[in-house]
Amino acid sequence: LYRLGERLSSPTAGLLAVAIAMTMPLLYGVSRNFLVEYWLAALVSGAVYHLLRSDGLRRMDSVRRLGALLGLGLLLKSLFPLYLLAPAADILLRRRRELGASFWRELERPLKTLCLIAGAIALSWYAHNLVTTVGYALRAGFGDIAAHYGSTRVFSAEVLLGYWLKLINGAFSPYYCAAALAVGTALALRERGRLGALLRDPAWRAVALWLLLPLAVATIGVNKDVRFLAASLPAAALLLAAGLDRLTRPWPLRIVALWAFFIFPANYYVFQSFGPSLLPPLSLGPFLLLPPSSQYAGQPFTGARWRQQWLVDEINKEAGGRPAT
Repeated sequence: LYRLGERLSSPTAGLLAVAIAMTMPLLYGVSRNFLVEYWLAALVSGAVYHLLRSDGLRRMDSVRRLGALLGLGLLLKSLFPLYLLAPAADILLRRRRELGASFWRELERPLKTLCLIAGAIALSWYAHNLVTTVGYALRAGFGDIAAHYGSTRVFSAEVLLGYWLKLINGAFSPYYCAAALAVGTALALRERGRLGALLRDPAWRAVALWLLLPLAVATIGVNKDVRFLAASLPAAALLLAAGLDRLTRPWPLRIVALWAFFIFPANYYVFQSFGPSLLPPLSLGPFLLLPPSSQYAGQPFTGARWRQQWLVDEINKEAGGRPAT
């Protein structure tokens, strides 16, 4: 993540991206659960870095590393290619325009190497489970399993707004969403003549697409569990960090401003990690500015043991009073 921030803007942007990602409620929340999304976010970040470092699949050392990360990512979650699909397609289309008729001849070796390494790793499990996995993935994203985590009225305004509110409160945090809006607006006004250059930059495009395609798929999917977007949150952290870096470069007290920027998210992190907080719980309408818990993060239990009986009672209620296993 640091290297990606460095590539987008500067070493400062790399450090900011790491700090922002580490204080996003969904990322530090899933890191404390027995879920693969935190590892998944790390592997996707590494894969995007080597995709960009490969210089359009010209550098074979990065192609081989990308193949290994793709294979390992598929073993973690069958959704792994979704996070790379749009950035990879954009880079390959650019190479296609550059090479013309020689495109396949030039890319034959790197693509075969990439697929061979990824396939050798992934097929250690998928060779015996591919059909079952594909079927389960479709059911979990759009079918009967997904219905337990969302609504089939995927284009309903109520469902869409409810999902985005969950993302703002429990994934990105309202603070970072407001910061992104403010930084983006300020940069757009100050650097109107340079926005075209940013849009043409392969690194900026790749990071933006890494966020936007999974976000679009999750928005129209039946399953509305926010953790499926965890692997794209580093992209949001990178974009905010790079924008913040560019915006504050002329500021005389830049270091002080950047330290101050993290006071609130650091307090948010401490509040949901350890309990004590400098501020009381805060909310602004539907936006939970400083909640004691979010969907995947919350204060630790203070008692000597976990509330097993409470968990059993809650499961029993969900089952309508019937015996539940």
